[in-house]
Amino acid sequence: SNNTVPSDLNATTTLSILENQPIGSIVGEFIATDPDAGATLSYSLVAGAGDGNNSLFTLETNGTLKTAAILDYESGAILSIRVKVQDENNASIDGNFTVQVTNQNEAPLNLTSSGVFTLAENEAAGTAVGSFSATDPDAGATLSFSLVDDNRTSNASFNLSTGGALTTAEILDFENNASHTIRVLVSDEFNASIEGNFTVTVNNVEEVPVITFGGGAANATSNVSENQRGAASIAATEPDGQALTYSITGGVDAALFAIDASTGELSFIANPDYELPADSDQNNSYEVNIQVVDTVGNTASQSITVVVENMIDLSTAIFTNAGATGRFGPTQAQVNAAYTGTDLDGRVTVNTQGIQEWTVPFS
Repeated sequence: SNNTVPSDLNATTTLSILENQPIGSIVGEFIATDPDAGATLSYSLVAGAGDGNNSLFTLETNGTLKTAAILDYESGAILSIRVKVQDENNASIDGNFTVQVTNQNEAPLNLTSSGVFTLAENEAAGTAVGSFSATDPDAGATLSFSLVDDNRTSNASFNLSTGGALTTAEILDFENNASHTIRVLVSDEFNASIEGNFTVTVNNVEEVPVITFGGGAANATSNVSENQRGAASIAATEPDGQALTYSITGGVDAALFAIDASTGELSFIANPDYELPADSDQNNSYEVNIQVVDTVGNTASQSITVVVENMIDLSTAIFTNAGATGRFGPTQAQVNAAYTGTDLDGRVTVNTQGIQEWTVPFS
């Protein structure tokens, strides 16, 4: 009898597969009929009209269609193949079919910075550092950027807008930390995300010394007692850690002072006498200007007024019995009355009234 050609070549179900599945994933099955009893049918992909995507698949002789590549919805959602079925006598028919690739939400890709992140130290909080960008395989995806909490990073020192703009959240100090690591996350509207670490480098800026004596004010006052040379302990800091040198640069009474260049100890050349003031206007307020300089020549200055205060001279105080008689000595009231209007007014305390013990001020 004559051999009959196979017929009714079809897929058993709609041919569809989710994108990004591994190679060898089953897409579907083909079947056909043959009027000849006992006919053996075999299936294959063949060249011809509609074979545009044959290379992306394999078709086993039993009719099982599998992927030969990882399929991407965004690259092609509908794929065309041409299938042949033949019997053992090579009688055959061909047919065109389509495979539907269904979309799957995919994580963003290519998280990158706008460049190398560097900025100078001491810039105000809110200073722009740079920006981030990313891509998403899914058309129309909405991407959002954020900093990821991580104890190993410096995220707290920065702010990142959802659009990817990175700014400082505080003033950064080169001496404290010259290199900051941040961890950035970009996610789409379905929370698919990727993360990455990035570095922000802080550049050093030459900084001037800071005088801290007197609260760092431009004009400071030091109060001292007469008859001693110490006038003030000038203190300063240098943010860059450089050595400091102190000097006297002016002031109407500058000639009366000396300063230790290393320690900043300001002193009178001769002991000041409250009763014989030597300052320019003879009011016991001595004016001197000091300067501190670091190793590269940055300077800071301060005007200092040294106020000399009177000191009770016990060598000229006359002690009396304050009107007391007998072995008990004066009472506190008698002492107070005896020294009213003198340098010891209100400053002598009677501790006992037997064997006398008095407390007098010492300077």
